[in-house]
Amino acid sequence: MSVSRFSTSRLLKVTAIVAWVLMIGGGFVALTKYQNAPGAPAQAPASWPTASAIPHAPDVPTLLVFAHPRCPCTDATMGELRRLMRHVAGRVQVHAVFPQPRKMADAWTEASLWHDATSMPSVRVWRDRAGRETDRFGAATSGQVLLYDTTGALRFQGGITGSRGHEGANAGRTALRSILTDTTPARTETFVFGCPLQEHDAGACTTGRCPR
Repeated sequence: MSVSRFSTSRLLKVTAIVAWVLMIGGGFVALTKYQNAPGAPAQAPASWPTASAIPHAPDVPTLLVFAHPRCPCTDATMGELRRLMRHVAGRVQVHAVFPQPRKMADAWTEASLWHDATSMPSVRVWRDRAGRETDRFGAATSGQVLLYDTTGALRFQGGITGSRGHEGANAGRTALRSILTDTTPARTETFVFGCPLQEHDAGACTTGRCPR
């Protein structure tokens, strides 16, 4: 083999390796960006809406968790909710709200997240037909949490995961625990990571991952 042919072969191998490294690196960057990209925040009313069919507790704060029934990212939210309830049981009334589009049957809503929520004794689960309550509270992203105090004033809004689909210590859960144990939270708003809750995006999560 001539020197020139050897050099060309070696160059091609080096080029292929560099291309492979760049592809892997680019995929990692894209995945990291995706995991840390928050969804749209809620446009929540400052006071509990009197038209809501969800009961507002007069003696303890009321916490709402809005969940897309098919959002895999929201598994982490349910895990964080379960952790939170270990520390604040009896101090808060919790409602998990699952929007159900008009065209979807009840079975569509009753997926794994629904069963996870119903397995928590202190959580009441709601089937939100046509997303009326979701719209009423201005929730836009699965995993959105709203906390209203006994007077009906909004005290916290945001998510309780640090990134998309990842459990672990995070600012949202810490803030809620502080509020519900009568200490001053470091913040009262956090990012939300999950699928869109709008009716036209109802099928977005059926592929097993949240849409970008």
